[in-house]
Order: sequence, then structure tokens, then C-alpha cells
Amino acid sequence: MCAICGFFAPDPYPVAAALRMLERTSHRGPDSAGIYWDGHLLRREALAELRGAASSSTRGRIALGHARLEIVGGPDGIQPLTGCRPGWAIVANGEIYNHEQLRRFLQGHPTATDSDNELILHLIEQQYHDGDLARAVAARREIEREIRHQRARVQEIGAEIRRQAQRGLHLGAS
Repeated sequence: MCAICGFFAPDPYPVAAALRMLERTSHRGPDSAGIYWDGHLLRREALAELRGAASSSTRGRIALGHARLEIVGGPDGIQPLTGCRPGWAIVANGEIYNHEQLRRFLQGHPTATDSDNELILHLIEQQYHDGDLARAVAARREIEREIRHQRARVQEIGAEIRRQAQRGLHLGAS
């Protein structure tokens, strides 16, 4: 009985929102907690630092929180868990009963914990290295870059229109 919370936002959003969700569900995972946002990972006591003064100014586009009831993986299985690829993290709830057999499929792939849930992320990294999932993640990143470029271009055009308007020129179409 763990708790999972978080958000995905198109623009940076206060990470404090995910912390509040995590605090409100802490009774579901009394053993430990962690939060991941935009490549940052904090667990246990380090969460208190984030709750401090910086929490209102700390923002992210993606946040994943997890309150843990420890069953498998020992104290090093605190989630969110990160993979070998930068920016990849997972939160999961449930026990993977055949995790010991699945570990054999990780052909030399390093794991940081004995957690059964960590295997999910590493198996995805290994099995979809050149597959559809990797292409989908790469495509999403390319789309995000293009959106950032287009937003900057719209701002440039807006600035040019304002400069032209200040000079007394008017734009129009007929």
C-alpha cells in the first residue's frame, strides 16, 4: 500500500504542489518517501530541505512522488528510482513476484538497488534501446525543442510589431 503522486505540466509548475500531495498520502507509505522533478531526485530527510523556503520558487514540468510501504528491496528501494539514461525515472506500486528471474535478462545492465520495481525501468531501457519507446521519447523531445523555438519566434515577431507600431507604421492586410 504505497502512494504515488505527481504532475506533468507544459510550463514550469511549483514542485511544492507535488510535496503537498505526497504529505497528504504519507499514511499509505509510512516507511520512506521520495520525489523526482526535472532530473532532480530527493529522498528521505532531503525532502525537508525542499519543503523549506526554496519550495515556493522550485519549479518543474514533471514531478513524481512516492510514499513507500517497504516490502521488497530494503531501505535502498526508496522511490522514485532512476535508470541509466539521464531523465528517466519510475514510480511503481506492487510487487514483481518473478523479479529474481527477470534480473537474469539484464545482460550486464547495472542496477543501483535490490528493488523489484527498479527492474521495470532497466528492462525498458534495455529492451527498447532502439525500439518504439526510445523513438517516442526522442520524438517528444524534438517536439518540445520545436515548441520552444516557435515560442521564441512568436516573441521576436511580437517585439518587431511593437517597434513598428512605435514608429507610426501600421500593419494590415486587405
